[in-house]
Amino acid sequence: MFYVVGDSHANLFTEYPEYWWIPVFGPYQNIGERSEGYLSVNKRFTTFRIGPCTAYNLCEDSSSTESKRRLNMAIGLIPVGSKIMFAFGEIDCRLHIWRYLDPNSPSIPDAVEKCVDRYLGVIREIANRGYTCYTWNVVPPIGEENIQNKIACTLAFNRLLSYHKDIPLVSIYHLVSNKDGSGNTSYIDEHGHLNQLALPLAVNELIKIGVI
Repeated sequence: MFYVVGDSHANLFTEYPEYWWIPVFGPYQNIGERSEGYLSVNKRFTTFRIGPCTAYNLCEDSSSTESKRRLNMAIGLIPVGSKIMFAFGEIDCRLHIWRYLDPNSPSIPDAVEKCVDRYLGVIREIANRGYTCYTWNVVPPIGEENIQNKIACTLAFNRLLSYHKDIPLVSIYHLVSNKDGSGNTSYIDEHGHLNQLALPLAVNELIKIGVI
């Protein structure tokens, strides 16, 4: 069994990849929201969607989405020795990195590098517990508003992930994007999530690199 843990982009690997709004795994306890746990099991994948969590804050004990606690809840249900792919970073690239650049690191690549370092730090901690870990590419952005900034962040994020061979990147970006790096809407819905047409591409990539 191959495990996927992530934000709503992990839903591609469920039986219902188009249902980006399905409930998240584990109840919120501190921000006034309750939700039924969401855990999907099918022939190839067991998927945990842990909510709208950023890659940047997965290491934080006090994030508003309780992402660290929810991540550890999910990992606690996965047998040691399993393969896990992490699907985070889209929220960072679409909303945060390019808007809140550090004045001391004014370039998008510098800001992306800080985010990726924090993200991979969390994944390496999990790998050290006895898991084989992978990352999933951030999906190409769609739309017109600030699209160039979003593309720049996303390409930089995925490129930096690809440099870290100890945590291999699984990517179909080149198959679901246009020449300018934006998302091909044949594969991406109006909410920016990969649709069912992209799932065979993802499965083929996982098979090709020997993950499943």
